[in-house]
Amino acid sequence: ELLPRPLGVSAERVLVESVILQVVNLAVWDRMERMPEGWQALRSGLRLWLFWQMDGLLAQSRSGLVAWLYQESVAQRGRGETLRPANYPAICQSFWLWQIHPYEVGIPLTCEESEGQRLTPVRMALALRQLPMPNLAPEFRSSWVRLNSGRAVAVATLFDYVSESYGPAAIPALLAQTSTHGSWHGLVDNVLGVQPTEFEEGWLDHVRGLAGVK
Repeated sequence: ELLPRPLGVSAERVLVESVILQVVNLAVWDRMERMPEGWQALRSGLRLWLFWQMDGLLAQSRSGLVAWLYQESVAQRGRGETLRPANYPAICQSFWLWQIHPYEVGIPLTCEESEGQRLTPVRMALALRQLPMPNLAPEFRSSWVRLNSGRAVAVATLFDYVSESYGPAAIPALLAQTSTHGSWHGLVDNVLGVQPTEFEEGWLDHVRGLAGVK
């Protein structure tokens, strides 16, 4: 009753969503505890995807976030020229309700007066080789890239694509095989039975669909 919820959102709905959020946090923690250390960077992307799946207040910012990061990734900008997403206030309000900062789930926004380094600039991974995995190329291992590149959002869109294209059961199947594969290419080929290039093309089409890009 005391939470500053948006107009039209009942206290009952907020209660249900708060319970689901806690279940998601517990489920992700339990799942990641049983995964190899090199794949632990999937945590934020998995958590964000599950937030989207609950189709609640946090899911309302999905298309705007993906559109923003995709456009920033393909734009020819220099350092310090990253723009804020068009729905920035709405994104911040949805996270403030739950007392979460977007960067806690891998979204490169602080929702503070000064975004600082988190907007200098941001890029979304648009290739499988740029996503978290144990044998990640050296240029993708820095803490700045890990926290600010939008890779968590990219991973969330990948899980979204896998769920829609191969069924929800494909997600735990992929996660279960991380102990035997050191790259997304191996996971996709052996677990989903599809060539990595074909999978990557389908995933990027899905990303562009979420971003509203033809």
